[in-house]
Amino acid sequence: MRRQSVLHLIGVIIFVIYFLHPLSTVLVPVLRTILLDIGPYALSKEELAVPSSQPHNDGATTIPKIIHQIYLGFDNKEMPPGWEQARQSCIDLHHTYEYRLWTNESVVDLLRTEYPWFLETWTHYRYDIQRADSIRYFILAQHGGIYVDLDNGCRRNLDPLLPFQAWMPATKIQVGLTNHVMGTEKGHPYFQLLIDRIQAYDYNYVFPYLTVMNSAGPHFVSMVWEEYLRTNTTGDEIRILMQEEYKDNEWSFFTKERGGGWYNWDHEVFGWAGQHILLVSVVLLFCICAPTFCLWWIGGKVAARTRTKDVEKVQSSSLLVWQKSD
Repeated sequence: MRRQSVLHLIGVIIFVIYFLHPLSTVLVPVLRTILLDIGPYALSKEELAVPSSQPHNDGATTIPKIIHQIYLGFDNKEMPPGWEQARQSCIDLHHTYEYRLWTNESVVDLLRTEYPWFLETWTHYRYDIQRADSIRYFILAQHGGIYVDLDNGCRRNLDPLLPFQAWMPATKIQVGLTNHVMGTEKGHPYFQLLIDRIQAYDYNYVFPYLTVMNSAGPHFVSMVWEEYLRTNTTGDEIRILMQEEYKDNEWSFFTKERGGGWYNWDHEVFGWAGQHILLVSVVLLFCICAPTFCLWWIGGKVAARTRTKDVEKVQSSSLLVWQKSD
């Protein structure tokens, strides 16, 4: 292989690694997640059918009776009134539960004591929501219990969700998971895997929405869930709380207040993309492959032209030598 071709190949490889590596780390997991059927893991209405007049489940429980919520209080902002009401609704329905509101101080104490290797990453996240998203996995892995976003209220008692090893809510379009509420026993291997993988997904994905969602948000938990299903050998389950049971109905466990304080300019764009995920995935794949192919094609043309000029120079030199010999 000529020197020009080698340099050309090296240039293409550098281009792909430098510019496309963050996307390449999530493209395949995202496509795998899209193809997953969440039906076999869904919690049925029958499994969760406990009358509201009987709020406490006397059966065996796996998830401890702890409700975790996080308010990091960045920029000295006060908690919105709607969040206070939502928080109180969960407290009022669960007198036998321990309630923990995690703040900046208690979060830093947890990281310094149990996970010092993550403290620097957590501190230097670009967006506040990344800190709020990521720390919830560490809290649940360490203590177990049920995590509830502060803009989620409780519509009914959560006892029917306690007998399962771990559960996560599905998205509205039933592609992947969300992380607004979740429950787990202490030390569940899925939450341990979330902790193990979180630094590997810590990239700046150019767009704020993608950076938030892929680094520690719903896209992150979905991609790690897909990996967990492929690689886990412990038999520890993760059940899925469908949207009907999650919120929006009188029998749902949770309510939803206005949130989204972290939304940036690109949220609406990617919100639309989420509704057309297959189309967007195909277009994204094309956008990755097309520039690479064009770069390779142009480089090939340049290399071919260089080789042609080299041949012409050799031929000219040979002709000159032949003429002199005459």
